[in-house]
Amino acid sequence: MALPFVMVLPLLIVVSAGVYYIYNEIILFMSKSLVRNKVVVITDAVSGVGTECSRLFHKGGARLILCGTSWDKLESLYDSLTNDADPKEVRKPKSHKSAGLVV
Repeated sequence: MALPFVMVLPLLIVVSAGVYYIYNEIILFMSKSLVRNKVVVITDAVSGVGTECSRLFHKGGARLILCGTSWDKLESLYDSLTNDADPKEVRKPKSHKSAGLVV
């Protein structure tokens, strides 16, 4: 009587781990597809919250318009975002006179 319980417990653990893995993959896919090729304007991209938002949206495939008060900080954020991005999908920043960087 105890033998089936011993066999069911590992099977239950493996099945629940598989369901958890599939659930996480679906959530990751859905989060990427919701913002892919959407334009997102981040008005204070050089602050802590703006930097993290820009990283998350960029990872999800969104097109970013980054605005901030310091051009040097915007350029360093742009460089850090484009280092791990696909070069075909990254646009060059407009000019120094523009309001923000387009990523």
